[in-house]
Amino acid sequence: MKRKSLMILLVCEACLLITLALLPGRLPAVFSSILAFPFEQIALGLKALSQAGNWGNGIAVSLWIGMSLIPAIFALSYREKKAWPERIALFALSCVLLLALYGLVNPYVFSVFNAEAKSEYLPVVKAALGVSVWSVAILYIVLRLIRLFRSSDKASLLRHLRVLLHVLCVIFAASAVYPLATGLVDHVGSSLDFLDGAVNVIRLLIAAVPDALVVAVVIRVLDLLEIAMTEEQVGIVKASERLSGMCCVALCLTTALTATINVLQVILMRSLSNVAIQADVPVINIVFLAFVLLLSRLLVENKELREDNSLFI
Repeated sequence: MKRKSLMILLVCEACLLITLALLPGRLPAVFSSILAFPFEQIALGLKALSQAGNWGNGIAVSLWIGMSLIPAIFALSYREKKAWPERIALFALSCVLLLALYGLVNPYVFSVFNAEAKSEYLPVVKAALGVSVWSVAILYIVLRLIRLFRSSDKASLLRHLRVLLHVLCVIFAASAVYPLATGLVDHVGSSLDFLDGAVNVIRLLIAAVPDALVVAVVIRVLDLLEIAMTEEQVGIVKASERLSGMCCVALCLTTALTATINVLQVILMRSLSNVAIQADVPVINIVFLAFVLLLSRLLVENKELREDNSLFI
């Protein structure tokens, strides 16, 4: 994927996530939780069909069973004899999907709350059902990737790495945009005073910065990978140095901003009515950036060592 295409994808993703962040407050009956997306909407369509008479009910049941059986049919079509873990995961996905769609159509079946609390905790029930489906789907994807990676040659592994880096961009972009969007939506509807509101917005913006920086670093890694996949590898040292420089900037900014917001809360604690007591330190981002920094420096040192050896010979 070209840089321009990736940027367009990330912008479209950001627009979609902002839209999804706005929906729960405006259409709570249709969109109660992003974790239940898109199964909640599918269930609502099935429920509407089932209430349209006998024909509609029959079509709804057929669609419900048919959609749930898609992973199982895919598992039966597997030609690899040793792919039984993936088959088991797909059969499990069919069962969980069947149960989850039924639960989303009739969410009170799984609710243990009393009548007064049902409406309040209904999004939690729907989110739990959605997460169950996504978790089994992710299990299948991981099992499939493990088998794919173990049977690939160098060229294929580099292509897989490129795809994974694009996926990583999408994940970190979502991690930056969606919490920021939902936080700002909640902030607009809150009744905080000016100081509390300002600190809350600053906290949200700073929380999004580490993930945004990781996206920028991953894009640099993609540039480096494109050079590494060529035979000549012209410019790999310069690309590695640019990558290491960006990692240094990202690490410094991430840690400095995190320290700033935490110290700022302590300084303003007497004037704030809302203080985030958890230590909001982006450990995963810092470790990832440090790993990429070390990797880029190793590439530079290895390339320079090979060039020195060539000159010596």
